[in-house]
Amino acid sequence: MRKGLVALLVLIVAACVPLRPPQPPHVTIEDDEFSPQATVVGVSLTENTVGGVLRKWFLRSFVDKRSHAVTHQLYVNLSYNGDRMIFNRAADDTATPLPVVRIDRSTFYCDRKVDVCTPTETIGVELSDAELRARAASGFRIKISAHSGDALILPITPEMISLQLAAVDNLRQAAAGPPAK
Repeated sequence: MRKGLVALLVLIVAACVPLRPPQPPHVTIEDDEFSPQATVVGVSLTENTVGGVLRKWFLRSFVDKRSHAVTHQLYVNLSYNGDRMIFNRAADDTATPLPVVRIDRSTFYCDRKVDVCTPTETIGVELSDAELRARAASGFRIKISAHSGDALILPITPEMISLQLAAVDNLRQAAAGPPAK
């Protein structure tokens, strides 16, 4: 009886707590005076299929503070159950191969009783500034493939690209300083 009353009170209190409105998509700037570059961390997308690969991806851009050169990367974090897949290849939706950088491979969790582990992989897919700007209005898709034969398709939306490029351009303009008179 007492547990039921406590559970009911918790439900009532939870129903009275106002929900925060969802935050609009935004990018984050990571920078400090000791870093040679500023990093723009873009809008994140997540997909979790039952029994499949949990994937989280976002654009990440690096702006050199001296040269104002910019490089872009699709940052992809993956976790799944079973044997390690080893994602190591990528191509865009025009079948153009894209360079892949391994950032991390580790094991998130292992249950020795049932002999199941959850491997995680983090990769970066290198993207050119010109290609990202050319696809800003339409977006595009990237297919990442693993040594195991598995493959995933990740959409890069126009909103992701436009927010990313706006932040990058703002950083580059601020770094360039005011125009000469």
